[in-house]
Amino acid sequence: MTSSNSVKIIGGQWRGRNIHFPNNRHIRPTLGHVRETLFNWLQTRVHGARCLDLFAGSGALGIEALSRGAGHVTFVDQDKQTLSNVQHTLHSFSVDNYTCICTSIPEGLAHIFHQPYDIIFLDPPFATSLLNDILHHPILQKVVTPNTLIYIETTSEQLIALNDFWEIYRLKKTKHISYGLLRSKINY
Repeated sequence: MTSSNSVKIIGGQWRGRNIHFPNNRHIRPTLGHVRETLFNWLQTRVHGARCLDLFAGSGALGIEALSRGAGHVTFVDQDKQTLSNVQHTLHSFSVDNYTCICTSIPEGLAHIFHQPYDIIFLDPPFATSLLNDILHHPILQKVVTPNTLIYIETTSEQLIALNDFWEIYRLKKTKHISYGLLRSKINY
């Protein structure tokens, strides 16, 4: 059984292990059944993938990707304690194919995007404009490839403003959240 400050990894080599995170009201890990759906969608894409866990929080999405064979994950959060906790968890799993970057978003995007990512986990705090701000940020559009998938998660009420660059690849809704995968239209 997990405490309120932990989540279980649901698949891969660390299936069933707990990820513990600080008692911080801003950390909202992606729910287990949502992660399961997401990684079912990504099952043929995650092995060897270069991933970005933007707004890492608990690190659940990036750690789940590593558990399932991702080649490298970059964890980004503006809170040093949060990133320190992610590093502690990964150290306990004897992992070294990750990077942690402490920066504010969207101001710090230029420090993160040096080469394309295969999968980007974009799960910013709810009730902010950050999701749309990042999707419309010109630097993001420069580092995606035709194969890049972006996971998004928001409240069911929040509208996702897609421009001509993005299209919805997968989308699901629950009573409280909407989540899905976006891909660029640059090759269509």
